[in-house]
Amino acid sequence: GEFEINLAQALSLAQRHGRSLALLRIRIEGMNRTQTEQAAREIAYTLRQSDSLAYLGEQGFALLLSEVRFTAGASRVAHRLLGRLRAALAGLKVGIGIAMYPQDATSPEGLWTQAEQACAKSLESGGGIRLLTPGASEFQEALNQNSLTLHFQPVYSLGDLELAAVEALARWPKPKGLYQAGEFLPLAEQVGLLSAQDRWTLEKVLDQAALWKPSGVNARFSVNISAETLADPNFPTLLQEMLSAKRLPADTLILEFKEEAILSDLETASRSLEILKHLGVAIALDNFGTNPLPLTQLRRLPLDWIKLNPALSTSENAPLAKAAIEMVRAVGAKAVAKGLEEQSQLTRMKELGADLGQGHILGLSLIHISEPTRQA
Repeated sequence: GEFEINLAQALSLAQRHGRSLALLRIRIEGMNRTQTEQAAREIAYTLRQSDSLAYLGEQGFALLLSEVRFTAGASRVAHRLLGRLRAALAGLKVGIGIAMYPQDATSPEGLWTQAEQACAKSLESGGGIRLLTPGASEFQEALNQNSLTLHFQPVYSLGDLELAAVEALARWPKPKGLYQAGEFLPLAEQVGLLSAQDRWTLEKVLDQAALWKPSGVNARFSVNISAETLADPNFPTLLQEMLSAKRLPADTLILEFKEEAILSDLETASRSLEILKHLGVAIALDNFGTNPLPLTQLRRLPLDWIKLNPALSTSENAPLAKAAIEMVRAVGAKAVAKGLEEQSQLTRMKELGADLGQGHILGLSLIHISEPTRQA
């Protein structure tokens, strides 16, 4: 049909001009006719001039993105799509499989097979976005096998050096050494696994919190949450269920978001943060001062903590740190100094009015946890 012709043409153009393209397969389980029409409308809404869409009956939809520069571009379109479809078809399982030319396949048949398989894999694991790019399956495997580990960095209140929280940092042990989150999260983002990684971390953290509870350690657990998860309308419900399953109060958790996660869609982000705040979790903004949010916007967000960019802890940035801490105070949040390496930094940030601090001087990794061995 017309779609196959478009795909073949786009492919030969991409080959001639050395460009990338993406084929998306979208399947939604259990739609009735009205929902199918609604899904088609939602997908059509996100299309650009150069994209084409085919409806394949029972088999869902195929979408050709003929102008994408890299995998993350296709992934972004897929996330926008996933968000709209989940919001419009609440409760239905949505699977999106992505195949990229030239990374995944170089022929129309190859792309089709790859996208089909990715879509099927996605539905098998509860829906969402999936690519079968080499690093992707390895990372997915690491999540499934629980081979990531968590390290916890303590956050102390600078006034009395009491333990206020521990921040969960995921690590991926590989034969060549330990991958820090900064090294594998870009891969997770490209292949649409950030939400899965967030969920994995939250489950492990809540396991740990449940273990600690009887011992009376009253520190909270702070977890970094991606833009992808923040944009998922089902996340608050999922979080509530996870907390209830462990019988833990919501204030066990501090959810940390980066400025870019909030800036990418301010309206939606502030709504989601309000809902999360309403559940009872604390909300932290991470790395403040990288690309600062406008102050008026900052005031509108329900923030408990604002964590300063580690660069603000150096002596030459003391005047900037002072200004940043005053801004944090003005919006009614607590200022957290990050990257404290030396005693002088600790003293200075405390004098400048920072409420809390974390960094090597205060202990790098309080505890390190891997999966407890399961009883046979």
